[in-house]
Amino acid sequence: MPREAEAHGLVALMELQAARFPARLDAAGSMVLLQDQNRLLWDRPLIRHGLEALERAIALHRPLGPYALQAAIAVRDDRRLARHHLLGAIRGDVLSRLGRHSEAAAELEQAPALAPTRHERILLMERAAAAAATAD
Repeated sequence: MPREAEAHGLVALMELQAARFPARLDAAGSMVLLQDQNRLLWDRPLIRHGLEALERAIALHRPLGPYALQAAIAVRDDRRLARHHLLGAIRGDVLSRLGRHSEAAAELEQAPALAPTRHERILLMERAAAAAATAD
């Protein structure tokens, strides 16, 4: 399925996640949170392959599906994501679920300007307003 962006997105997501396997458990077998992982243990070739698969997905110039977006979020510093409305929407949702409502509102307030349709803009503005009301 070389012309399917989501197939490349799934490969990217799987490789980027697999690259972190060596750092996910400590010596006692306990889970290590992402922010606490030793990045020197991450598999650099898998990261490179995952980023290449993500590039292939983006190069098809088709809407990115959930796998490609999740992969892109795992490589969040990519400047192209800053222009994608779903990054803010997803980050806002996750931050809301974590109870970090002020941060969620900030993410969601930026997303509507990037949304490609009026309906998406309205939905994102409603979500931003709800997050802001919860933050107060």
